[in-house]
Amino acid sequence: TVRLEGHTLSGNKLTFVTQNVTLDGQNEVTLDTPLARATRLRKNTDASIADGNRVYVYDNTGVTLASGVPDTPANVKIVMDSTDGTSFKAATAVSNRDYWMIKKVYADVNRAGATARCDIKLKVRQVG
Repeated sequence: TVRLEGHTLSGNKLTFVTQNVTLDGQNEVTLDTPLARATRLRKNTDASIADGNRVYVYDNTGVTLASGVPDTPANVKIVMDSTDGTSFKAATAVSNRDYWMIKKVYADVNRAGATARCDIKLKVRQVG
């Protein structure tokens, strides 16, 4: 099983939800709670996912699977590599009952020369 975190949408209000999802090989699995946004996916301690495989969370509207991979990359919302055990998504959402306060931002550039430069952008998008 994997643990999926995300948000449902009712009107213009997001509600945070988590759910455990039992995988079925390369077959599509319908979520118990449909999500408007998927924000994190992680392997539960009892999960057995073969090395080199990926778990995809995607909008299945008009999508078919080829060996367990969605054929429409734009519909993929989050991916987890089996060796990582968690997704790496640089986006999230906040429910209508929560808020964020950013106090510090840290970034690192690996394997860069002396003239390396990075821009870090924080974007906010309202629901709706």
